[in-house]
Amino acid sequence: MELSSYLDALGSRVRGELGSSLVAVTLVGSAGAGWYEPGVSDVDVAVVIERPLDEALARSLAANLSHSQLPCPARKLELVVYRRHLLARPKWPLPFELNLNTGRGTADHVGLDASAEAAHWFLLDLAIARERSTPLSGPPLHALLGEIPRPAVLEALRSALDWYDLDEPDHAASILAGCRAWHYADEGEWVSKRDAAEWAAERLPDSGPVHRALILRGGGTAEPPSGAEAADVVARARRALDEA
Repeated sequence: MELSSYLDALGSRVRGELGSSLVAVTLVGSAGAGWYEPGVSDVDVAVVIERPLDEALARSLAANLSHSQLPCPARKLELVVYRRHLLARPKWPLPFELNLNTGRGTADHVGLDASAEAAHWFLLDLAIARERSTPLSGPPLHALLGEIPRPAVLEALRSALDWYDLDEPDHAASILAGCRAWHYADEGEWVSKRDAAEWAAERLPDSGPVHRALILRGGGTAEPPSGAEAADVVARARRALDEA
């Protein structure tokens, strides 16, 4: 199924489940920002509703959107349901009604408790979406989402880099995340990981690890970056965040 057809089907199922409570469906993440890379990127969707979502309905929506019922053409679907009034004046950690991750070859994650999940991922997704996203139905997300202060974004990027240090075994992924954090700290705008990596490569004495990380991200063959190479890029990103 092509991405556009998949999103049409997803939107139809969301409307069928949520009915009059549905406010908006927005394509966020790389696809919503225009950075989608087939076979590499996820599909990220933010759903906004008026009323609380009870557990039975949340689980029904998750089951209806599961990869087993609606196969996702991307690496996976990451869909988060938020209440409208909480988005208008966001405070962190921001409560959500549902956090669904589903895709080929992985068990579905159905999150119903925001306090049990790392808040920085949601903040960063919304910070990017506030600037670059694609409405699928309803008002654009930037019209519904209140301001996210830059210091909060910088702190979320630090937390994300902490996660890569502790939990991400793929050093190429850590390098690309570091490049984007570094770029945001210095330039104050969001770009794709690919563009951030190319920007960072021009500023590094040895651009080899970044270029190899990009090759691996695209499915090519290259020597994986070492832990020390990843640590160097992430350290540069941390310094930039501290100086921003």
